Amino acid sequence: MKGIRILFLVGANLSIIHLCLLRELSSLQYCTELVLVFLLTAFFLGQTVGFRLYRNWTRPRAFAGYLWLTVPLPVLVLLRVGVGHLKGAGLSNLFYPVILVYLGSITALYAVLLPEVVDAEPRDEGSFARAYSSELLGSLFGLGVAGLMIGYNGNPLLFVYPVGVLLIAYFHGVSRKQLAVLLVVASLSGISFSLLNKTSMETYYQYAHGLENRPQLLFARNSAYQRVDVLQVGGDKRLFLNGVEFFSEGQLDDFNYYLSELPARLIRPRSVLIIGSGSMSAVGRMESFARRVTTVELDPLVVQASFQFFSDEHPSSRQEHRIVYDDARHFLRHTKEEFDLIVLDIPTAFTLQTGTLFTSDFFQLAKSHLTAQGVLSIYLTQAIRPNGRYEVAGPILSAADETFQELIALTAFDTGNSFVYASDSLPFQRSDVDRLLGRAGRFNQYLFEEDAVRREADRWEPASLTNLSHVWAHQ
Repeated sequence: MKGIRILFLVGANLSIIHLCLLRELSSLQYCTELVLVFLLTAFFLGQTVGFRLYRNWTRPRAFAGYLWLTVPLPVLVLLRVGVGHLKGAGLSNLFYPVILVYLGSITALYAVLLPEVVDAEPRDEGSFARAYSSELLGSLFGLGVAGLMIGYNGNPLLFVYPVGVLLIAYFHGVSRKQLAVLLVVASLSGISFSLLNKTSMETYYQYAHGLENRPQLLFARNSAYQRVDVLQVGGDKRLFLNGVEFFSEGQLDDFNYYLSELPARLIRPRSVLIIGSGSMSAVGRMESFARRVTTVELDPLVVQASFQFFSDEHPSSRQEHRIVYDDARHFLRHTKEEFDLIVLDIPTAFTLQTGTLFTSDFFQLAKSHLTAQGVLSIYLTQAIRPNGRYEVAGPILSAADETFQELIALTAFDTGNSFVYASDSLPFQRSDVDRLLGRAGRFNQYLFEEDAVRREADRWEPASLTNLSHVWAHQ
């Protein structure tokens, strides 16, 4: 019976540590899919190594293994600092072998216990089935607990996981003295993490983003969808979603001018849809030009951070502004509303979650909710020029060209990005954009000729659900 309990706890702890590290490491490396591949590789590699280790497994080695299993939090602190330095030095790919070794070793130590329990339990026709079923049920339990805690900003590695390690060690028969040592080590691990958690994140951001001084972490929470951080960098507050900078009070102010204010000035829309919220700056930018604005945001935590730290960017009470918490696709498939302007204000296509919104499939869905002269405003994630190599921007531009009959594209060098205004019947011309930029004193742009946009788009296969090359190019 003890063996069944051990395997249940093994399954639970493996699920907890893998899910927690998937969330953490995804925000450090910006690429959930690639991190997931390495986690799965480490899992199966660890299982193989663990089964082989069992042949030479001894009590002293078991105790050393338990010591290693109790310290994931200090390791996490070291990973944050290490990854930050590697990114700053342009060596971020060295991160993956380290993760492979670390997670492989964790999995291997847990994997040792399965053959040991099976050998220790009485053999009958159902012994193997009971063993595997127990570990599987534990895995499902661990996923449920970890998912629930992360969704409510808890950290299962701080309490639930070390309790699991201690219970496994207890059922495995370690001595009271060894159990006391493990309890002390687990406690010190949790205390050290509580003391260094904030500092380690600040250090990561400093080196990974090339900041001169260490920033101050004002807000750090996990939602069911992503990690949301707000940092004070000098006199500037910045919003990060899963480690990717989404808004800066200074640097990204120009970005929102091109994405939202410029098309709003040209169109003077009655109804606007903004997909994604961030700081709400896009809404504030069009306050004087749009009568009614709807923001669709999947994650309420992003809106909470926005209201708490970026209230100056918000529209005044004079503007009719509605916030809908929903998936963008779900909202567009079920609403009957039409909009004069739709703005795609979402994080860069680092992951499938956001990358699938920069596709012809989604552009077609958005187009179905535009008025006759409605406009879709998007950014291309890169600053493009004719005949350049833009593995991310190229497919996105091609997808917009495939979906709409008319495009105006400009590269704003002050933002390091390019923007596209797409419609089947644009209510403004290229000369109108040029004239408005001149009045605003903005001259650091490259405004594409119409035939140049088409030539550039024709060089790439459109981004779609069957062609996500723009996502893989990030990874």
